[in-house]
Amino acid sequence: MRVSVAHRLGAGEARERLEAGLVSMLNRFGDSVSDVSREWEGDTARFSFRAQGFEVSGLMMLSEGVVTVELKLPFAARLFEGRIRAEVEGELDKMLNAN
Repeated sequence: MRVSVAHRLGAGEARERLEAGLVSMLNRFGDSVSDVSREWEGDTARFSFRAQGFEVSGLMMLSEGVVTVELKLPFAARLFEGRIRAEVEGELDKMLNAN
C-alpha cells in the first residue's frame, strides 16, 4: 500500500515533524503498538512495528513537497486497507500541515 501526502516544508522540518508525531502517536496508542523499529538513511526511513497482532513494515520517503509511505501489510490486514490508508493519510497530514 502506498500513501503520499503533500506538504510545504523542507525535508529537514518535515522529518522533525514526523519524528515528533510518531512519538505522540505511539504514546496515544500505548499497548496496542509494540516492537517499533525505525532507521533513517538520508531522507528515507525503514520501519517496522506490531499492531493488533500484525507485523507491519515499510519505507517512508521525504522529498520537497511530498512524503510517501509504502506499507507492507500482512494478508489478514488487507481487509482493512481502506481504513488503514485513511488513518495514515490523516496522521501524516496532521503532522506535516498543522500550523
